[in-house]
Amino acid sequence: MASAFRRPFASWLIWMRREWRDLVPITIGTIVVSVSYMAFLLPNRFPASGLNGLAVLSTYVWEWSPAWIVGVGNALLLTLAWKALSPGFVLKTVYAVGLMTVLLKVFQGMPYPHLEERLLVALLAGVLNGIGGGLVFRYGGSLGGTDILVMVLRDRFGIEVGTYSFLLSSSVFVVALPVVGLANVIYGGVVLYVTGLAIDAVLRSFDRRSQVILITAIPTQVAEFVMKELHRGVTRIPGVGAYTGQERPILLCYLNARQVVELRRYLLEHDPRSFMALSEAAEVRGRGFKSWKGL
Repeated sequence: MASAFRRPFASWLIWMRREWRDLVPITIGTIVVSVSYMAFLLPNRFPASGLNGLAVLSTYVWEWSPAWIVGVGNALLLTLAWKALSPGFVLKTVYAVGLMTVLLKVFQGMPYPHLEERLLVALLAGVLNGIGGGLVFRYGGSLGGTDILVMVLRDRFGIEVGTYSFLLSSSVFVVALPVVGLANVIYGGVVLYVTGLAIDAVLRSFDRRSQVILITAIPTQVAEFVMKELHRGVTRIPGVGAYTGQERPILLCYLNARQVVELRRYLLEHDPRSFMALSEAAEVRGRGFKSWKGL
């Protein structure tokens, strides 16, 4: 009987050792979100979105600890999601949700700074939620709630993720209106909006790369510079100038900000008549960039 319990526990420890590089930032993000809920949302009676919003409302109405709703609700949703979503995503979400359930209980009743300006509180809560949630999303997990439900519905029925996620999340605000009042619902909307902006900013800051499209008279030398000095790969695409009719290969590569500056300097010195177009790539996966592992 004891061995039956030891086997899953040992497997869980092996998985945690293998994924520790992702679990460390997920842990930090979960701590940040938990502090935001207990230090700013609950004391100011701001509503939250999704399942966490229901947990917050249960505290306002029945004085239940939000840990119970977060833990039980996500357990049911994760059971639903186990076969529909990737095991890596589900396991990391289980870890984040379990940790958040414990932290909400641990942080309950702890003293926090009191701020008179409630708009400042809403902005601060949104930024903290976004930074914490962005770290969890960036490393392959989630904090559960309606995100799980929407992803399951997307995989099964092909629904629009953004639209349904917004509808499910914001519907809690309608329920919260008679409980917390219109002013607090508006502040909760500010928190939700700022959270979305902060999550996007966190995700972009980790994955931001510049897509470089380059036409130059010395393509071989430039490609050698990118590969040997900048240590990046280059794709050479055949091209023909529509006006001149001359064959001129197009170079395509992905660089970070520092490498773009170095490439500009090289071109200024060796081919100031070259043509370079830059655009931001939201995500780059492959050798030398983000790994495909864990998707």
